[in-house]
Amino acid sequence: MGYRVCFRTCVAVLALILSLGDVIAATNYVSLSGNHVWPYTNWVGAATNISSALSAASHGDTVLVSTGTYYIASEILITQDVEVV
Repeated sequence: MGYRVCFRTCVAVLALILSLGDVIAATNYVSLSGNHVWPYTNWVGAATNISSALSAASHGDTVLVSTGTYYIASEILITQDVEVV
């Protein structure tokens, strides 16, 4: 009986940990007028280029790009689950 209770508790804790991925997702900002302060978590410290904000992003994060014309020096490859808005 004790084994079943422990197993159920472990499964519940694991499910909770896995569900926290979306809860702790961050937002990184890109703006031509940002101060380029890593990890670019607000408009004041926003990255001044899209590549830097994407590099600082993790799985499930969002990268918000402000209106403007951004010149891309090289191809940007998104290799993880990051939303760019």
